[in-house]
Amino acid sequence: MPLQGKPVRRAAWERHGGTLAVVLVAVVVVGISAFLVQERTLPRPVVATPSMLGSATAQMLTPAIRSPLLPNTGSPVRVALLRDPASVEFYEDPKAYDRALDLWAQMLSAAGATVDRVTPDAAELGAGSVLVVAATPCLSVPARRAMQTAGQRGRGVIFTGITGVRDGGCREIGYGLLAELVSASRADTVAASPEQYVTLASGSPLALDIPPGSRLELRSAPHVAVRHRGRDAYYSDRDLNPLPVEQTTLVDGAVVHEVSADRRAVYFGFELGTLADRPWEKAMMQILVRNAVALAAGIPIATVDAWPAGYSAAAVIAQDVEDEFENARPALDTLVAAKVPGTFFVVSDLARGHEDLTRAMASAGEVGTHTENHARLGGDFDAQRRRLSATQSDLTTMLGRPIRGMRPPEEQFDELSLKAWKNVGGRYVFGANDGRSASPEMVQVGDAPFVLIGRVVDDDYLTIRRANIFEPERLAEDQLRAFEKVRELGGLFVMSYHSNMLARPKTIAALGIVARALKADTTVWLTTAGAVAEWWMMRHDIAAAVTVEPSGVLAVTVRNGGPAASLASSVSVTLPNGRGAAQASDSDLLPAHPATARIRIPPLGAGGTYTTRITLASRGDEP
Repeated sequence: MPLQGKPVRRAAWERHGGTLAVVLVAVVVVGISAFLVQERTLPRPVVATPSMLGSATAQMLTPAIRSPLLPNTGSPVRVALLRDPASVEFYEDPKAYDRALDLWAQMLSAAGATVDRVTPDAAELGAGSVLVVAATPCLSVPARRAMQTAGQRGRGVIFTGITGVRDGGCREIGYGLLAELVSASRADTVAASPEQYVTLASGSPLALDIPPGSRLELRSAPHVAVRHRGRDAYYSDRDLNPLPVEQTTLVDGAVVHEVSADRRAVYFGFELGTLADRPWEKAMMQILVRNAVALAAGIPIATVDAWPAGYSAAAVIAQDVEDEFENARPALDTLVAAKVPGTFFVVSDLARGHEDLTRAMASAGEVGTHTENHARLGGDFDAQRRRLSATQSDLTTMLGRPIRGMRPPEEQFDELSLKAWKNVGGRYVFGANDGRSASPEMVQVGDAPFVLIGRVVDDDYLTIRRANIFEPERLAEDQLRAFEKVRELGGLFVMSYHSNMLARPKTIAALGIVARALKADTTVWLTTAGAVAEWWMMRHDIAAAVTVEPSGVLAVTVRNGGPAASLASSVSVTLPNGRGAAQASDSDLLPAHPATARIRIPPLGAGGTYTTRITLASRGDEP
C-alpha cells in the first residue's frame, strides 16, 4: 500500500501551502531569466515572444489515452443505475440528484455499458450485472437490501460519497453499509479546503492505463475518506503526499475495492460532479470508471505496464547545460564513473563552442536541446519553428543524428511550441505538466500522440538558489527522499539540475551520491529521457487483450502495432472474483496486486503477437 500516510519532508521555506508555491513559480520564471542575462550575454539576440507557464499549457492539452471502452465479451455489460426517491429531498436543489445520476449515465455509456435507470424495487430484483448507487445518501429498505445481496446474485456494486449514511426517512445511521460492502475499518469526511486532490498509484486493478502517480483535482465538497488495507487512490496535497483525516494516519482512501468469492464492490469517496472541468480529469476519470465497471462485472482487463522488462519505476538524471557550459564535464565524468547514463539539454549556440564536450555527452547518454539561445518559447508558430529548426540543424550537424528531446527554457511553452518541435523532428518535450502526474503523459499534438515529461520534485533552482543549500549530502538527501516517493507511486523520477548550479565544483558531489543510489536499485529502470519517451510511444502502440476460455483459463494476447520492434515488457491482468494466478504458460508471473497478475512479455517485432494463458488458483490454494 503506497505511502501509507508518510509525507515527504520538504525544506522549511517550502512548507507554507499553495500561496508560497505560486509565488515561487513567479520567482523561478523571473529569477532564472535575470540570472542568465546577468552572467552571460548569449551569442544570438533574445527573441521576445508571448509566453506562458508550461503547467497552464498542460491543463489545456488533450490526453491521448487508450480506448476507454470495456472489453468486447460478445454481449454488452448491463448496468442498473439506481434512483431512490428518498434522496431527492436531501438536496436543496431538487434537480441536483438527477444531475448527479446523469453524469454517471454519461460515463457508463461512454465506457460501452448499457444503462438502465431503476427504482429501489426493481434494483432488488437483480437486473443487470452491475448496480451503481451514486450520490444517494438516503436509501430506502429495498435499495439497501439490493446492495447488500448483490454478491449473492452474482452482481457487482459501485457506490459513491455519502451513499447510504441515512435511511429511507433521511435519518442518519452512519457508515455501516460502507464498512459492510468494502470492509472499511473507519470512514470520515475530508475537511473542506481550497485545493483537494486524489492521487492514484500503480499496481491497482482500478489504475490500469492511468499513468502512475496521476493526480485529479476536486472541488471542495464533503468527500469521504476511508481506512482500507488496499486503497486504490488516496486524498493528497498538490505534491502527491497523502492527507489523512484530522492527522489520523491511513484514513485517506479515496477509492477502494473489495473482491472475493461473493462480493465485487468499488467505492468512490467523491462524486463525479466535483471533478475539475478539464480534459485531464475527464480522461482519467473515464478510464477509472471503465476499470471499476469491469471489476464489478467480473470482466478481466489486460494492459501493458508503465515500464519495460518488469521494472516497477524509472529514473532519469537530466542537466540543463547553459551558462558555465564547461561544468557539464565534471558532471559527465561523475556519471561515466558511476556507469549511469545522463540526459543533457544544451543551449546549442553555446554547444557550438564546446563541440567535443557535446559529443562526449551524446556518447555517454543523450543530448537534447534547451533551444538555440535560451529565449522563452511561445507565440507565432513560424517563428518558433524557425528557432527550433535552427537548434535541430546545429545539433544534428554536430552529432551526426537528429535529436529527440527539447527542454523549454524556464519551463514555458504553448501548444504551438509542441507542434513546432514535432514538425522539425522532435519526439518529446521535458517541460512542466502542472505536477499532475509522476509519469510521462501521452498528449495529442496535431493528429498524433506526443510525449510530455513533467516532474513532481524540486530542481536545484529551488534547493540551491532559493533555499541556499550547498552541502552535497543535503542536496542528495532531498533528491533521494523525493525519489523514494516517486518510486512508491511507480512513476518516473527526474533529477533536474543546471550547469550553473548543482554542477558547480562546490556541489557536484551530490550528483555522484544520487547516481550511485539509483544505480543500486535494481527495481528501477535508470535510463535517459529519450529512452523513456521512445518506450512510451512504443507502449502506446502495444495492445493487450484477455478472454476467458470455457475452462476458466485466461488467454492473454499481446500485439505490437507499432512500426518498430518493442522492448521486453510486462502485462497486468485483472483477475475475476478475487481468484489468484497459479501459473502462466511460457511466461513468468511477477509480483502483483492481489487482484491482478503480472506476466513477462518478450520483445515483439513490428506486427508481432504473443499469447500466454493464465491458470487461476483453486480456492483452496489461495493465500
